[in-house]
Amino acid sequence: MTLPVDADGKATELRPFSCSATPHMLAFHLSWLSLFACFFSALSPPPLLPLIRDSLSLTDSQISLSAVASFSGVVLARLLIGPVCDLLGPRAATAAVSLSTAPFVFALSAVGSPEAFIAVRFFIGFSLAGFVSNQHWTSSLFSADVVGFANGVSAGWANTGCGAAQLLMPMVYSCVVAAFAGVPSSTAWRAAFFVPGALQTVTAIAVLVYGEDAPGRDTLKTKKPSKHVSKRNPKEAPFADVWEGLKDYIGWTLGLTYGYCYGVELTVNNVIAGYLYDRFDVGIRTAGVLAAVFGLMNLTLAGLLCVLLGRVGSVKATVGVMLGFSLFVQAASWAHVRGRSVRLQEIDWDDIGDDRKRRRGRRHDNSVDVLYRVQILQGDGHLSHGDNGRRGMFCGPSDEENSEDDYYSLLK
Repeated sequence: MTLPVDADGKATELRPFSCSATPHMLAFHLSWLSLFACFFSALSPPPLLPLIRDSLSLTDSQISLSAVASFSGVVLARLLIGPVCDLLGPRAATAAVSLSTAPFVFALSAVGSPEAFIAVRFFIGFSLAGFVSNQHWTSSLFSADVVGFANGVSAGWANTGCGAAQLLMPMVYSCVVAAFAGVPSSTAWRAAFFVPGALQTVTAIAVLVYGEDAPGRDTLKTKKPSKHVSKRNPKEAPFADVWEGLKDYIGWTLGLTYGYCYGVELTVNNVIAGYLYDRFDVGIRTAGVLAAVFGLMNLTLAGLLCVLLGRVGSVKATVGVMLGFSLFVQAASWAHVRGRSVRLQEIDWDDIGDDRKRRRGRRHDNSVDVLYRVQILQGDGHLSHGDNGRRGMFCGPSDEENSEDDYYSLLK
């Protein structure tokens, strides 16, 4: 191993631009690339929605329903994938998620009705459960000194798949049209979905062939149970831990905050290309490029700047708001609690009605987002802590003494 490691074989350094430091950095890159492909697949339909809408005669409510469906299944899937990672290892879980959902990406090429389109997007959304295995895998590769940095870089790079889909899918469509003269638009957009399907499949195979859960660790061997589950059946322990996590009030608070933040992000990624296409009368490739500004710059204020999105009246001002929005949206998504926490997933909103209602709806929804997170600024000390000392964002630790069980328990 070319990286310095601790006693558990975990790397104590992260070299993001190195692939030669095996097995740590190779596994790191495979992990985020696989999740990148999943994000790319899940967000590949929105930039082509103006074309899909005309071909399948989609209504506004059906388009909204397809967006909600694409992220509904992942809520349950992310709860289930955690125990799968514990039982089989993150490498196998990552590959399983990608390979099991890739057929539905290819199936987008064959959909012939609004109902089929909504159903296929629902199952493609399961691929985003790979976020859990991505974080599990990265955490098993790097020590506590750098694991936060590693997790942030891995998921952040993977999340750019949303922007890459906005940018590349219209280009793939245009290439198909240019390469095959006279090809109908309804055929060209269908052919474009072979690209995300193939990307997801190839990255999953690479994970299986070249990936390693952790240095010297056999994925399928039973690991020594932790002190929290030592009295339980090892096969039942992961699911028991899910229940324990659901009783953690800190996890629920951070989960809801994460849901409001990430929900806004997912909503924007689902509607922004169509919004630009319809409101500013730009071409599908231009709409995709402009929408990609948000996804590709999505490094870190969901809510506050989004209130402005419905107020601006030009494409330049809209892009400027998206740039400011994208600087902060991931910052709230990455609220973290040491110990056992539960991340709840996507909260999505229906965008229905006329253009004015849609813009007003975005302002109202995201005003709620801003108000909800005011609680994090309060100093009751229930949201962030270190060494079991409670503190808020702007307050020091309290003097209250609690046992570990009392500290985490929601149901007493």
